[in-house]
Parts: sequence; structure tokens; C-alpha cells
Amino acid sequence: MKRSPVTAALLAVCLSVLFVGRASASPITYIWEGSLSGSLAGNAFTAEPFVLTINTDTANIAPYANGLFVPNDSVTIDILSQTLTINSTTITYLNDDFDGITFSNDDLEYDILLMFNPALDGFDLASPFGPLVVSPPDTFVSSAGTPLITSGGNLLIADNANATLTFTAVPEPASAALLAVGGLVLIRRGAK
Repeated sequence: MKRSPVTAALLAVCLSVLFVGRASASPITYIWEGSLSGSLAGNAFTAEPFVLTINTDTANIAPYANGLFVPNDSVTIDILSQTLTINSTTITYLNDDFDGITFSNDDLEYDILLMFNPALDGFDLASPFGPLVVSPPDTFVSSAGTPLITSGGNLLIADNANATLTFTAVPEPASAALLAVGGLVLIRRGAK
């Protein structure tokens, strides 16, 4: 049975909507990069490069008074030549009032990494984004004197208003790949 081009196009649109709907509630990774000073397990360090990797699910994004937030499912930090799991409860906030994004200690309701930039206006915490590099005075790093609990001991981050931070959001690649493969199959079938 041969489908008409209109039928094939309609089928492609319907399947695309179906896959896009499923992709909107999928894993996403947020990545913060920069340098930190502070101490790990009581050992002081200064201006050490770090990569903070946050994994979460876009299905858990929710509104709050000034924007959106999502609880972080798992968080690791690469610092001091090791990868540590952060065991403290953390959350990512997107504040629409001042175009800011934060990595926060949910137990204390305190922002640890914070950046402001107009490019964040309209970001939805679920879409690909960045990398966005923001320099002082539009960044801040702090742990409010309370350490994060990690697999390598307590991580105490020193206050720093002079940090350059990079933020990137990377959705699960499998969803986009699945959508692309589905579209190619439909195009090929329509060409027969």
C-alpha cells in the first residue's frame, strides 16, 4: 500500500509531536565550570578548577514565585584531581526577575553558585543552553559557611565575588536522536 505525500507528511508531524512531548520530560544535565577556593575534608585549596555535573529530570521542573526550580537528582564535582559525589540535597533555581540561575543547598535554602545574565531570559531549564560564560560582577560563589557533604569529606566553599563561571544545559541525546531517526524513516517510506 502506497501512502500519498500528504498522508506521509501528516504522519510525520503527528509522530514528531508525540516524540517531542515525550522528550519534554527527560533527563537533562547542567554543567557549571570555574574555579573555587575553600577546603575539602579540612585541607585548604585556592583557585582550583572545578566541573560540577548535575543530573535531573525535566519532569520535575516546577514554578515558584520568581521563576522555575528543579531538585537535582545526582551531583558530582570534579576538583583536586578527583570526582566527588555531593550528598547534600541541592536544587537548581532559575529566577526570571533578575535573569539569574543558581546551584543551591536545598537544606539551607542558600545559593552556592549564582550568575546573572540577560541571555538567561526565556530559558526554561529543559532546553539545550550555553555554554554561557559570565564574569564578575555578575557571579557569586558562597556556601554561607556551611559545607556540602561529599564522598570525599566536607566541601567548604569560600565566598568569592570575583569568579568567572560557565553554565551549560545538555538534554539527553537519545531523545533527539530518536526523533531524527523517526523522521528519516518516515521520509524514506514517503519516497517509496
